[in-house]
Amino acid sequence: MAYYFETWAEIGPLPLTKDLSDDQNRLDGNAIIGPWTGGLENFHVACGFSGHGLMHAPAVGLAVSELLLDGRFSTIDLSRLGYRRVVDGTPLPEQGII
Repeated sequence: MAYYFETWAEIGPLPLTKDLSDDQNRLDGNAIIGPWTGGLENFHVACGFSGHGLMHAPAVGLAVSELLLDGRFSTIDLSRLGYRRVVDGTPLPEQGII
């Protein structure tokens, strides 16, 4: 049986089993998008959106599909959000937060 909703509000409250106060990477709070590093280069991630995953999902879905199908980001280069920066300990500071 398929379910269709006009808005997310119609779904109602969702049961949560974990504390969502720590749903981002601790290095810089930004998403991690792209291939893993260190022997698992064929394993790709799109995580650490700090609660904003639904908002970013369409663009990230497009970017990851380009990466998987074409081997590179085409529409927008998200390579700086890769896992390598976490391994190297190089944060990507958010410029748009006041």
